[in-house]
Amino acid sequence: MGTERLELVLPAGVEWCGDERRDLFVFIGSFDDERAFEADTAQALADQGLNGSSVSVMTVRLGNILAVNASGATGEILTAVDLTRPAAQFAEGPPGIPFAPVSPETIGDHDADLLVLAEGVNFDLAPLVDSPIYGQLGAVQNGAVAEVVGDTWVLGGTGFATYWVLQDLVDILIDGGEPAGFDDTSARWTSFLELTS
Repeated sequence: MGTERLELVLPAGVEWCGDERRDLFVFIGSFDDERAFEADTAQALADQGLNGSSVSVMTVRLGNILAVNASGATGEILTAVDLTRPAAQFAEGPPGIPFAPVSPETIGDHDADLLVLAEGVNFDLAPLVDSPIYGQLGAVQNGAVAEVVGDTWVLGGTGFATYWVLQDLVDILIDGGEPAGFDDTSARWTSFLELTS
């Protein structure tokens, strides 16, 4: 990953030491900040009667269709804000991996009120969206599909990524808008710093 890419994802959190070593702020924000963001989002969803809505998070990496499982950072966030998941997304992936493989014939097991597709440089959605089953999903037919930044939704694990996912959920489910893209990173980072400073 080049300097430019790291600075795009974590613009104020990259420090370079010498030619080889880099030190990232892996846990930006505190545990308390994350719990507060989750509690606020859960309350906002409940106020709109959206708690209990189902959200499916999928992506494609190296040609493999993947579902973000319940044990990864994003799965834990969705549980914390009282959103449900398709039963198939409670399957465990390999140890330490926050997603589980999905065979093309079981894509239908991952339908939900909202289908979140993690996209980006490292994620190519074609094997999923080109599948004949994809077009039959209720979320697709209802126009309830959102493409999100894969680096924050699939990899996650930082305070900033948690904030990003939660803000996307508010933007999509409550405000009826679009999630943030890579071009919104600087603005989202600024908002995050204002909340955690």
